[in-house]
Amino acid sequence: MNVVLIDGSEAWSGGASDVLEMAKGLRALGHHVRAVVRPRAVLYEKLLREKIETVAIEPRRDFDPILIARLARRLRAWKTDAVDVTSPRWYWNGILAARRAGVRSRVLTRNV
Repeated sequence: MNVVLIDGSEAWSGGASDVLEMAKGLRALGHHVRAVVRPRAVLYEKLLREKIETVAIEPRRDFDPILIARLARRLRAWKTDAVDVTSPRWYWNGILAARRAGVRSRVLTRNV
């Protein structure tokens, strides 16, 4: 299964730690995991060190139509099966992009 994890925090936190552990766990189960995070996020470097394909995108606002369109194209190209959006900053952008890309499994989680 192609899974994309989307997180919007910059600092290292319990939520960011959860995303990293989820990515590693899903990969260990045989899933193809990718992540979308903010460019200055501590999580970005940690995911790259774990060799998890990671894209850095900075949302301009909580509802960003241009970002939604770009992210939807990327999700389609990745043939994404499931998206987990883990932070409020990304809820609208991530879920609407996933819907636009035709991703049937869309999950919102709040990691703290």
